[in-house]
Amino acid sequence: FVTRRPGCLVMIDKKKSQPNAIRNNQKPENWIRIKQRTARAKGEEYRSRQGKIIRARQLQAPCDSKCRFGCAEKLTEADRQTSFDTYWQLADFIKQRKYLYEHSKADPIARRRGRKEHGIRRKFSLKFFLDVYKPDGSVKEQIKVCAKMFVNTFDICNNILRTLHKKIITTGK
Repeated sequence: FVTRRPGCLVMIDKKKSQPNAIRNNQKPENWIRIKQRTARAKGEEYRSRQGKIIRARQLQAPCDSKCRFGCAEKLTEADRQTSFDTYWQLADFIKQRKYLYEHSKADPIARRRGRKEHGIRRKFSLKFFLDVYKPDGSVKEQIKVCAKMFVNTFDICNNILRTLHKKIITTGK
């Protein structure tokens, strides 16, 4: 603080005399919340705001041998790992959702079963596709897989996909 009375010592607070000095030294990439957000988007381990350690995303087990699509026979672990790495290296929420949208498709329900008095809950069915890669790394084709294989490949939950398609259908964006 600065005193203006005659005969008093004048003291200057360095923070007040240089208000922009602190602001110019800020580096958002070093902030804890930004680090948490980036680690989460990349699928890496991070500590939540409450202090809980959230595990890193990893490739989960493929679907059973009883799968009606035969996903385990059509896809190799290398193909699944490449898809997993591609998805998590995007490290951006919007790009990841776009990737999921491009690899899934919402179709109207073909045949409804059950009683009508309970009302209609589902508006669409989802179909999922994973990429099969050539030895040089380019995409050869997309193969239809079951929901369990798709979800386990990216280590995400099924609600992400349902919400994504529901929002796109209702808003058109």
